[in-house]
Amino acid sequence: MSMDEQRSDRARLAVASVAAFAGVFAFAFSKIASYDFWWRLALGRRVFTGGGIGGPEPFAYTFADRSLIQSDWMFNAFIYLVWSIVGFAGLPAVKALLFGIAAVSVLRWLSRRGAAPFAALWLILAAAAALRYRLFLRPDFVSLLLLGFVFVLADRAALQRSWLYVVVPVFALWSNIHDLVLLGFVPIVSRGAEALIDPAARRERRYWPWIGTAAAGFLASLLNPWPGHYLKTAFFQAAPDIGASPEAAPLGLGGHTLIVFLFAVCTAALFAHRKEKPWRQAITVAVFAAAALKHARLGAYFAVAAVFEIGPLLAGFKWPARNPCGPP
Repeated sequence: MSMDEQRSDRARLAVASVAAFAGVFAFAFSKIASYDFWWRLALGRRVFTGGGIGGPEPFAYTFADRSLIQSDWMFNAFIYLVWSIVGFAGLPAVKALLFGIAAVSVLRWLSRRGAAPFAALWLILAAAAALRYRLFLRPDFVSLLLLGFVFVLADRAALQRSWLYVVVPVFALWSNIHDLVLLGFVPIVSRGAEALIDPAARRERRYWPWIGTAAAGFLASLLNPWPGHYLKTAFFQAAPDIGASPEAAPLGLGGHTLIVFLFAVCTAALFAHRKEKPWRQAITVAVFAAAALKHARLGAYFAVAAVFEIGPLLAGFKWPARNPCGPP
């Protein structure tokens, strides 16, 4: 590659990085609109002032007679700590900044995997359009970042197994931030299943590190004041009294569904284009898509999974040189 081509590639990557940061920052920067924000802020203050993280519910009068189960106590402590430093106006900016940095990191990761910078940019912006419904100051926004981090760790561990050691403490951290830590096991289990199905990998027993990591991650996720509570709440949408909640309802025909459909079409096109069929990626995307179509709140997690599984497939993708429907 000539020097001019290298400079041109660096310029495209720089422009795409700036656009990714600006676009995702704009999507993520929003006013404080979470109904339970003040409750979470008060619970976080309680952690730092010696009130603990359990006991009777101290603030919400609607269920004051119940015991407080604060399995996401670390998130509440986090937003209180950030609020004490930057104030109310700074909280949305910090959240948007984290997502902007994450967007640039993902774009550069996809670029190193061979994806064209502007193809990766459009994929990231499409995902950001789906994420915007879950980018409130609630545990979801940290959960989305952690899911992307696990995908990156799984990708790195496919080449260097030592990265799997990082996955285990991530699950321990995640289980104290949000109950949807269960979704983080999908990238790990899918890699293990891929190694188990492949004859050569099965002969060399390459699946054991992935199975061991999933098992160790599960044990680490129990390091919570309420061990295993997320296993109960991860499927709370099935409860009859909560099933009518908008975030627990099926997607319907709104913007989420269109985005899921768009990613599904892209996956099908890439799957059909490649000689070596990316079964693992297609199945992983299908798992998240099925969850998203059943429960609206999981649409954002599907978008994150789609970026990390579809994005690398863009490497080397070229449109047909001629019209496939035309004459030979």
